[in-house]
Formats: sequence, C-alpha cells, structure tokens
Amino acid sequence: MTTIGVLDVGIGNSLSIVGSLSRLGCLYKRVTSPEDLQTVTHLIIPGVGHMSSLMSTLQFTGLDTEIRKFAQHHYLLGICLGFQLLFDFSEEGSVPCLGLLPGRVLSLATHAQFSTNVGYRTIFPNGPASPSTPLAPFYFTHSFFVPPTLETTHISLISHSLPIAASATNGSNIFGYQFHPELSHSHGRILISNFINLK
Repeated sequence: MTTIGVLDVGIGNSLSIVGSLSRLGCLYKRVTSPEDLQTVTHLIIPGVGHMSSLMSTLQFTGLDTEIRKFAQHHYLLGICLGFQLLFDFSEEGSVPCLGLLPGRVLSLATHAQFSTNVGYRTIFPNGPASPSTPLAPFYFTHSFFVPPTLETTHISLISHSLPIAASATNGSNIFGYQFHPELSHSHGRILISNFINLK
C-alpha cells in the first residue's frame, strides 16, 4: 500500500502539503523522526524556511542520513526549500545539503541583483531548443535558486532571461520543484497526484 510521508520538523509549510493530500484522498503520515521513514513509501519535503536551520535540524535528528538511505529505494519529492535541499551545497547559510542531485543553490541577490522571485511564472521544457512550448504558470516564491544542471527538466526565465531550474530529477525516483505545486491550482494538483501514484 502506498503511504505518503510529509517531512514535518517545524520548518516548512507542511500544512499546505497535507491539505493537498487530503483533497486528493491520499493516506499520509507526518515524518518527524528516522523511524517514521520505515512506514512510508513516498516522501515529500515541503518548502519555506532557512537552509541552515533545516540542515541543522535534520542532522540533529539523524534524518539527513536516513533520507539519503530512503532515496536509494523509494520515491522522494522536494518542493521549494525541499527542492534546494536535494542538491550539494547552498549559499543560504553556506551549508552542505543532501547531495542527492549535483548542483549548488545560489543567492538571487548576489547573482541576479534582486532578492526574491515571487508570483506565477511560466516554465519551459529544458533542452537544446529551450525555451520551447511554455507550460501552465506555477507559483514561485524564493530568494535562492539552482542554475540549470543536466538533471534539470524544466526552466523558468527571470531577470532578463536568467534561467533557473524549475524542476529536476535523477531520472528514476527523486524529483524536485522550485515552485509550489500545492499553490498552483489544478496544474499543481496534477503534479502531486502523479507523484503519489508512482509505484
């Protein structure tokens, strides 16, 4: 049976994820300790918060190591801050992250000359001809970003065509969205539904 875990360590907007899962009629469990990971098949890491605080909490609880182990054989989805957590290193607090996807999280203020990216933004499939056909707008709100990597599946263009990774995957079981699907209406609900239906 599929059971969705939602990381809930006091950092992040887990309530909005839980609300989306409830509307989809999905069985879910809050993950607050390494032991909780033993009872879920999928894990969602919500967004919102500060990377150094999140990593400190994960290290204190041992969840950093256990999430890495979980990601070897189970489905994992990171959203916003959770998306950035999947990469190697973040300039937000200058901390190593989980290292499940290669890449670095950079400051918009330093690299794009503005501090935040907030609002509905169009995303484009990433590829040789990108940007190509745009997809429905999704809701972004963040101050740090990941430049496109080989794992990037979609990009968003901000600050006079500065490309940022809007979504990424390892090609099998690890997925991430810089935007908030749970705040992106029906298009976002489809993405969440697609993830929880992976088997």
